[in-house]
Amino acid sequence: MSDVITVRIQRKTKEKPKKYDINVSATVRKALEDHLNEVEQKDLDERLARAKRFGEKIDFELLTKLIREDRESHWCSFSMPRVRRRVRPPNLQANR
Repeated sequence: MSDVITVRIQRKTKEKPKKYDINVSATVRKALEDHLNEVEQKDLDERLARAKRFGEKIDFELLTKLIREDRESHWCSFSMPRVRRRVRPPNLQANR
C-alpha cells in the first residue's frame, strides 16, 4: 500500500529535473528512504551505547547468584507441595 506526499518547491527547481530527464518520484523516494535508514541507524547506535554504559555497571556474578537463589527458593516451594490429609477420628472410621 502506498500514500501520496505533496511537496511545495520553487518553479525553477521543478523545471530542472525535466531538463535532465530525472524521475523525480524515484529520486525523492530513494532520498527519503536513505535519510530514514540513516536516522534509524543513529538511533540504534545511541541505544546500543546507552545499553553498553548500563551493562558496565552490572556485577554479573552477583546477578547470577541472585537469580539462582530466587529460582531455588521457588523450586523448593513448588516442587514439594504440602498435602494435608484429613484424619478421621477412630470412632468415625468404622462408619465408612
